[in-house]
Amino acid sequence: AIEVAFDMYCHLQSTLQVEYNTNINSREEEEVNQAFKDIKQPICFNVGKIKGGDWASSVPSFCDMDVRVGFFPSQSVECVKHDVEDCLRKFILESS
Repeated sequence: AIEVAFDMYCHLQSTLQVEYNTNINSREEEEVNQAFKDIKQPICFNVGKIKGGDWASSVPSFCDMDVRVGFFPSQSVECVKHDVEDCLRKFILESS
């Protein structure tokens, strides 16, 4: 479970985080985003906490992971939540 959760996180980083950083000038309210234009990677995703399994000698059957998902001020929480859910849904379908 831990390995799969980390694979999901890596997928988020390599797709959605890259998309957010690449499309900085195409987002709504460009003037807000312009404050970030000289920063190499203004949007970062970060695993802050991960916990899985019941015992060190068994394969974990569960994993809880807290991920910080950065986004621009011009993006709504609802839109970002949808993007994350869509990205993870695609990952699951591609992994099946």
